[in-house]
This record gives sequence, structure tokens and C-alpha cells, in this order.
Amino acid sequence: MDMDLRLMNNDLGYVYKYMKAKNQTAKAPGEQVLLLNRCLPTGELTKEKTIKLVTRYLLTERMFEQHVENGRLNSINQHAWYNKPHKFNVKPDDVFQFVHDNLDQLEELINELEREHRRAERDFHRSKTTCYPEQEGRQLLQILRNDITKNDQCSQNEIRQLRNKLKDQ
Repeated sequence: MDMDLRLMNNDLGYVYKYMKAKNQTAKAPGEQVLLLNRCLPTGELTKEKTIKLVTRYLLTERMFEQHVENGRLNSINQHAWYNKPHKFNVKPDDVFQFVHDNLDQLEELINELEREHRRAERDFHRSKTTCYPEQEGRQLLQILRNDITKNDQCSQNEIRQLRNKLKDQ
């Protein structure tokens, strides 16, 4: 699987900077909340998937090392795999450091998105009485609720699938 974490971080960061520079200043507070409400779960999901993938990689690597130590596998295979040219560095310590650095950057981005989301919500509640007629405010809240409900349903489906996989094992 070709997954370059730097691309994910950079893409999410680029989207956020674009939203903040162009869209956020031109949009009304309700629209800002909606945009951030869609971008924030993407960052969190990226973080979760990255952690899941690196954990799987490191556990598999550790299992392989354990089999070599126990004599079940030949260490020549392990050394040959390390010496084989790879697109990215595959040594566990380097992978761990690379992911740790990228997760730190991603965490900073998620925190900034959360701060911006809180600011946009505050602005939305302040402008509710001055900027929007009551009906438009209700419509925006309904859209926000629909987005949250859709995200909840997706999360529940993912949890259900994971539970089924665990039962099958």
C-alpha cells in the first residue's frame, strides 16, 4: 500500500489554509461552521488510520523478529528484506520516528481546526440575531444536525463492522 503520510498532512493543511484565507473571511459564520464541521472529522480520521496502520506494521515487524529469535524463521530473510530497495525507509525505528513527527504536525492542525471551529460557532451564535433572519439560522442548524447525524451513522456502521470482524476471529 503506497501511503505517504506527508501528502495527507500537507493536503489537509493546504485545504485548511485555503479555507481560512479565502473562504473563511468571505463566508458567513454559519457557513464557516459547516465547512469546519466537514474538515475536522477528516483530520481525526486521518490520524486514526495512520495510528492503526503504523501499529499494524510495528506489531507485524515485532512478531517477525520474535519468530527469528525463537528460531522459527531464518534471520537471513529479515536482513534481505531490510537491504532490499524500498520506496520508503522500512526500519521500525525510522518508521516510528517518521510517523511520530507527522502525527505531531497533524495533531497541531487538528487543534487549530478545533479552535477555528469554536471561534466560528461563537461568531455564528453572536450573529444569529443580527446577521441572519431566524429562518436561515434554523436551516443552517438543520444542515449541521444532518451532517452530525450522517457522521454518527457512518461511525456506528464502522463500529458494527469491527465488532463483526472480532466475532469472526
